[in-house]
Amino acid sequence: MQAAIYPENESERQAALNDLFVLDTPEDTSLDDLTALAAALVGADIALISLVDNERQWFKSRVGLDISETPRDISFCGHAIHSDEVFSIPDALNDERFADNPLVTGQPNIRAYFGIPLKTATGFRIGTLCTIFREPKKLEDNQITQLRILARAAVDRIESRRSDEKLKRYAAQLSIISDIQAEFISQPGNRTNQFDSLLDAVIRQTDGEYGFIGEIHTDDQGTFLRTHAITDISWNAETREFYQQHVESGLEFRNLDTLFGYVIRTGELVLENSPANHPSAAGIPHGHPPLNSFMGVPLFRGKDLIGMVGVANRPGGFDQQTLKDARPLLNCIAAVIIGDAAHKALVLARDEAERANIAKSEFVATMSHEIRTPMNGVLGMLQLLGRSNLEDTQMKWVGIASQSAESLLTIIDDVLDHSKLEAGKMELEAVEFPPHELSESVLELLKIKAEEKGLSCKLDIADDVPPLFVSDPTRIRQVLYNILGNAVKFTETGSVTLKVEATPVQPFGGLKFSVIDTGIGIDANQQSKLFQPFAQADSSTTRQFGGTGLGLTISRRLTEGLGGTIELSSVAGKGTTFTVELPGSGKASGAIEAQAVEEKDETFRPLRILVAEDNLLNQNVIRGLLGNAHELTICGDGEEVQTIASKQSFDLILMDIHLPKADGITATANIKAKGSAVPIVALTADTGLATLTAGERNGFDGVVLKPFKVRQLYEEISRVLIAAQSGTDDDERFAAG
Repeated sequence: MQAAIYPENESERQAALNDLFVLDTPEDTSLDDLTALAAALVGADIALISLVDNERQWFKSRVGLDISETPRDISFCGHAIHSDEVFSIPDALNDERFADNPLVTGQPNIRAYFGIPLKTATGFRIGTLCTIFREPKKLEDNQITQLRILARAAVDRIESRRSDEKLKRYAAQLSIISDIQAEFISQPGNRTNQFDSLLDAVIRQTDGEYGFIGEIHTDDQGTFLRTHAITDISWNAETREFYQQHVESGLEFRNLDTLFGYVIRTGELVLENSPANHPSAAGIPHGHPPLNSFMGVPLFRGKDLIGMVGVANRPGGFDQQTLKDARPLLNCIAAVIIGDAAHKALVLARDEAERANIAKSEFVATMSHEIRTPMNGVLGMLQLLGRSNLEDTQMKWVGIASQSAESLLTIIDDVLDHSKLEAGKMELEAVEFPPHELSESVLELLKIKAEEKGLSCKLDIADDVPPLFVSDPTRIRQVLYNILGNAVKFTETGSVTLKVEATPVQPFGGLKFSVIDTGIGIDANQQSKLFQPFAQADSSTTRQFGGTGLGLTISRRLTEGLGGTIELSSVAGKGTTFTVELPGSGKASGAIEAQAVEEKDETFRPLRILVAEDNLLNQNVIRGLLGNAHELTICGDGEEVQTIASKQSFDLILMDIHLPKADGITATANIKAKGSAVPIVALTADTGLATLTAGERNGFDGVVLKPFKVRQLYEEISRVLIAAQSGTDDDERFAAG
């Protein structure tokens, strides 16, 4: 027997066959009809459309034969594809090439064979339309002509099917790419499914058996590949366990003296249909699935190698056409890798920014606490000094010192509020309050400063302003105080007016506050800078008038947080008007109750008060403010206050938060856990605690923020004692002094 030799253009011919997407496809009725017609035309026992693959001949269509393929080396068709002419074997037993062929001596007992080559439009003979007889046979010329016509029809059908199949594959690619793009936008943090889908699509598109998608990384050990998706080709328990442990985070491959390593080292494409013969082939582990062909495609961002795609074992091997057909998917993979890296960089930058913001907030809060604690001593002592018998000049000096200390405290509060607003931690509330009283109280605070400068302060409230309004009165007061304070500060002659009007904002109505002054005005070029942090109209403003430059920034953010707007109009040298418009809220989360408390010690009956305060100066402040009218027991750490509270009876406990041995929160929790009903008021420089609701305050019945005025301390003590007597713990009335 003489085996058919391979044509010189076998690799190109095989690629052309693979490119038709016809091997191992389901039956085709049109081709089956052609095969049946060929058999009928010449009276053949068997008729086939046979496609000559790398190691086999596969029958796309067959009549009179049950098997679907035979080895290529014993095939008649393997000989027929060497020429465009009909391959005629009238009697195989008389032909030394086939006389002992197993297809002749055994089933299907071929005696005569006539094969018409199937030649594609690109000139490659991919197989034959053949008729087979079990007796010697000779065909007439007209029969050969008819078979040629049928062979051309078969090729036309196969090539048209290829176009249909390519359209289907391209449509599938577009569908997958479209889905990936949608997922890329909607699920930026979930790339695993996207890479898995892309790998499946690439393997289907290239007719590969298995593959991977990997990204190139470099660390102190060198360059390596980490997979985003990889086919499970584990061949034993050990490799299966390794795959399952690492597939989610990505398998790492650091040995680049391999076929895929060649792609990473050189950035060059690998299309290798004899992998064992490649210079970089390193062999495969025992038990590893066969590697018959390999395509390794480098992926770039500009000139930078960012990843690669590897696919193995395409029937007939890989070629440039395979690469071309898969290119849309490969480009999509590169885009997803780039996008994934960008997303991870953004997440990292966001996390770093959040950590930096937290660190900044913690720093500001810590500094605020550390400054507020001694400031409490300073302001407390000044209050005690102011209540003593002083000469007029001495009282004036005490007043100046108090104002200076309060100015410093205002600066601290501005910085802290700005930090909270930046971090998104400023909590706003919706409570019912009277706009008339709020406006009057804010203006009243600034009247003294205005009168000292000879300015008139006016309040103009329209008749249609409602008696009650729902919003955050504390923050509105802060905004108005900032703006009115600036108006007084920057006005040397004339007046400052607060005008309040109702606005028809739906659905709950709104308020419009206008602060009008006759001050220095603001140049148009400087107005855009005013709402920026730490900004004032110019550097000389800071030197002349002082301030942090944070007030208007805080006011704008608070206004926007309340759903409103803040605007200004100004003419340099003539004055400025700031306008704040706020919408009302539909439902109040609580109501503010006005409760006047005198600053006199005799407001209360004499109380037994336990004070936990480690700062000696602040101990003296408390002793001076309360010691004349009440019985005080003062201790300096969190363990001592628990011991004393368990052994003696008290009407009230004043608890510092930052105590040695045990902090105030722990001490309070332990005291409450033992069944004590004694009200506990936190004396703290921690502004965060002051903004929490009653249910969030770790067992404290009240909070007074350091530094405090004597009135604020008495107000909170009064509120806590009244609540304790009535058995209420009303969040709406739980307001820090």
